[in-house]
Amino acid sequence: RGLVEGLREQTPPPLEHLSLYCCFGQRDEESQGMVACREVGEILSTCKVPTLKSIELRLPDAGSLSFLCQGLLLGSLPPSLVVDLYGIVGEAGNEAVERLSEILCAGKMTGLQTLSLSGLNQEMARGFGEALTHAESSLACLERVNAGINGAEREAGIAAFLNGMRAGPSRLPSLRLLDFGGLWHGDALGVGG
Repeated sequence: RGLVEGLREQTPPPLEHLSLYCCFGQRDEESQGMVACREVGEILSTCKVPTLKSIELRLPDAGSLSFLCQGLLLGSLPPSLVVDLYGIVGEAGNEAVERLSEILCAGKMTGLQTLSLSGLNQEMARGFGEALTHAESSLACLERVNAGINGAEREAGIAAFLNGMRAGPSRLPSLRLLDFGGLWHGDALGVGG
């Protein structure tokens, strides 16, 4: 709650870089953590922190990603904001991946530089791939992508992801790394890599 209030008020000194690990115990819409996660997304997407130059978001579960995306859908991140997003979605992640895909397809996160989603199934992998090359996605800054696909569906999931990417007309001119590993950029999202 304190972080949300601090972001809203922008008390000195101005915030330029933010690294946020969003992990909340309860998984229902009424939990304070999920409400705060949604509010952080809203604050970021409505440009209430104009001095912010970069943000690193670490979301260790589908609920955190889903609620953050709810807030992000209310506006659009500034194109100059560099975004690194790391998330683990798991079996319950369909809604979270759909919301993130909606944000990407609407061109609301054009400063995205790194995107890592782990725990994807075949359906989520295809939707994720499609969102990256959607006609409106505008991901010219995207350099690193990780699509961590569940073990049993790994081969089919990789094919689905690549077919999804191939389906869209947009290109990813800055893409330097495409990985299909599990956890990435620090095991369990806790350690920078």
